Amino acid sequence: MDRYGVPVASLLAPTLMAISVTAFGMVAAGLDRRQVVVWQVVAVVVWAALFAAIGLGALSALG
Repeated sequence: MDRYGVPVASLLAPTLMAISVTAFGMVAAGLDRRQVVVWQVVAVVVWAALFAAIGLGALSALG
């Protein structure tokens, strides 16, 4: 967390645990609440786009 900061932690945390747990942990650790919320929203959008692309690719591959 100290090395990469809130952006990388927000984007990679959903691979290990829920986004809400990650956000709570970062705010409880004393990080800036506004920065955490912004990057959590970005993370949700990025993960949604990724899974939408995977889903659309699977649908097009299946016909």
